[in-house]
Amino acid sequence: MDLLAGQISRHQLWQAGDRWLLAVSGGPDSMALLVGICQLRRQTDWPGPESLLVAHLNHRLRGAESDEDAEFVRRQAGQWGLEVAVGSADVGQIARRSRESIETAARAERYHFLEQTARRRGCNKIVLGHNADDQAETILHRICRGTGVEGLAGMPVSRRLDRADGSAGPLCLIRPLLSLRREQILAFLADQKIPFRQDSSNLSLATTRNRLRHDLLARLARQFNPRIVESLLRLGRTAERWGAWVGRYLEAALEWVVVQQRPDGMVLDARRLADCPAAEQTELFREILRRLEVPLRPIGFDHIDGLLELLDGPGESVVVRQLPGGVRVRRQGDRLYIEKIERGEKLPGRANGQSTVRPPDIVLPPTGYKRIEESIFGYPNGMISRLGALRLQCLDRREEDAGNLPADHPPGSETIDADAVVGDLHLRCRRAGDRFWPLGAPGAKTIGDFFTDAGLPVACRDRIGLLCDERGIVLVLGMRIAERVKMTPSSRRLLRIEPEFLPGRQD
Repeated sequence: MDLLAGQISRHQLWQAGDRWLLAVSGGPDSMALLVGICQLRRQTDWPGPESLLVAHLNHRLRGAESDEDAEFVRRQAGQWGLEVAVGSADVGQIARRSRESIETAARAERYHFLEQTARRRGCNKIVLGHNADDQAETILHRICRGTGVEGLAGMPVSRRLDRADGSAGPLCLIRPLLSLRREQILAFLADQKIPFRQDSSNLSLATTRNRLRHDLLARLARQFNPRIVESLLRLGRTAERWGAWVGRYLEAALEWVVVQQRPDGMVLDARRLADCPAAEQTELFREILRRLEVPLRPIGFDHIDGLLELLDGPGESVVVRQLPGGVRVRRQGDRLYIEKIERGEKLPGRANGQSTVRPPDIVLPPTGYKRIEESIFGYPNGMISRLGALRLQCLDRREEDAGNLPADHPPGSETIDADAVVGDLHLRCRRAGDRFWPLGAPGAKTIGDFFTDAGLPVACRDRIGLLCDERGIVLVLGMRIAERVKMTPSSRRLLRIEPEFLPGRQD
């Protein structure tokens, strides 16, 4: 495969001393990856079979079919003289126990298996079979969920793999097929007469990825742009180039705003940073977090927006934000401190000795079950109640399903129009300037006025949970949804929100 060799050479994916772990499911992409790399090894000066190891995880989702996939991979790898590490995980049971979707649980188990196998067997690179069509689907998915410019770049050809505890390891994920279209891969398999397995679950519309591929992307190609995949890929390349340019520009900007570098963080000149455009402030914050080796995946739009708020005003008192990954950001006078903190360390109070500021923002999954460890409260039935967990369930609004909405539901449960939600959902507490248009009200009002009208005690207002999307407040826990997300006769997809409040837990 000349294109495969060109991709490996262009991005310098193979280097002397490498040991690659090839993730092979038995499907067309991974079989093209396996055979293509083995053919290159025979044609070039790559080291022997000891430089490659095959890994396969049996998800145990399709009974005998899953077992046959594992045996197929063993046979095919054996024909090339390669050893195979086979793992097994009951993904269905794991998903039920964690209350995640099958898709989410499978991905997490697969990456965990690959990482553990690579570290145990001395591999420094994990090789995945994602292709250009997968890239287009990823970009479209991120657009649908809400993403910044960086997210539009899609999957990188190579990236460092962070450990689960947030520390960086000597492992990389690489994707040598990322420039190849699916049709090119299938043509290669047919020309070389390479067998592969077909996963029957890939045709099901139960998963988000399959709905994107077989429904949304197909409709966009049919009704709007026959070359939608190429358009998405161009968008990804543009965003990638923009990110590379910004990265070079940020070096000079960092020298301007960074006052001091410490082992546990950085100190910034808040006034200089405040003079920068908002886009530059955003990229500076993200670059600083990268340099502190903080995983960026859990940090969303609202987190960065909260940091930008710290730059407003004179900064006469101490104001604090806490980010996922163990990072505390505090403004004190003209200095902004970005610090890595130990797990469990408490946030300091305000300068006047009052209690700590709001809990950290929490990014929620699109669906599933999320335990809430922070002290966040709701106001169901006029009672202050601490939140223990949130359950999110997406339902199709069809005539025959109209009776499926539960009549008996926990206090504070709500059902909204899922298509009215913009981007990811976050759980947070109120901020200065928050406005809210309550369901049934004639217009928007400040969240403070809403609390006053509802008779909510003043002492509790900074801890009431607000479910928000990129446009603002969607739901005040235990109180009211926003007018813009209410169900209407034209609503097609519904989002069921069920908070679980803990009995007898008030602060």
